[in-house]
Amino acid sequence: MLKYSWILFPYNVRNVSVLKEDAASIYGAQAPNGVIIITTK
Repeated sequence: MLKYSWILFPYNVRNVSVLKEDAASIYGAQAPNGVIIITTK
């Protein structure tokens, strides 16, 4: 889990994905409303 989100600089971000409802269920009970996945370089 990312604790300090301000460390991410825009030039380091490769992809941002949003998973909602059923697709987020693979992340368990901590993600009932969705998940944001940030892929860095």
